[in-house]
Amino acid sequence: MQQKMSCIFLLQKGIMMRMLTITIAFIAAFGLSACNTMQGLGKDVQSGGEALEKQAK
Repeated sequence: MQQKMSCIFLLQKGIMMRMLTITIAFIAAFGLSACNTMQGLGKDVQSGGEALEKQAK
């Protein structure tokens, strides 16, 4: 009985570690894509500001 419980615990621990690894991978992927998106947003805002400057002149 004791051995069966320890096997279940180890199985659950392995599943939890796998889920944690997958979660960290998703967070890293979304984080990296967010940086790229923010860079693009910054360029769009900058070009919008330059267009406003041209119209003001």
